[in-house]
Amino acid sequence: MANELRKTTGIVDKILPLDNKNPNYPKQFIVLKIDSSYKNKQGEMIIRDYPRKIVFENDKIDCISKCTIGDMVVVEWLMHGYEFEKDGNVITSNVDKGMSIIKHDGKYLNQNKEPAAFHAAPILDEVAVNTDAQFPEKKDNDLPF
Repeated sequence: MANELRKTTGIVDKILPLDNKNPNYPKQFIVLKIDSSYKNKQGEMIIRDYPRKIVFENDKIDCISKCTIGDMVVVEWLMHGYEFEKDGNVITSNVDKGMSIIKHDGKYLNQNKEPAAFHAAPILDEVAVNTDAQFPEKKDNDLPF
């Protein structure tokens, strides 16, 4: 399930400068503030948040340009990690790779993605097709009573 698309809702806290060290592989990071508030044992609300850093690469960078600090967004991302050796030590790094940003109003901020059409119950649709195949003589105006 590592390549499963995940969603995180938060407020854009920082938009870091474009990292263009490798012109063939540009990347840019954003930092979201994620709400982690909770009620303590006394019932008091403890207001907290934590940062989450997400990298957007290549053509995915375009959606960052439409964000502003303070926007409430939903970021769709993939888990990614890698290992490399440095000075004889193996270093492991985990990176959240951003795929798209959706504003709180539901609009995608990158040009090449549109919201998926709502499909309530594909399993039920499949059952209906199978039922029609089993009972071909049934007509639309055929009442069960």
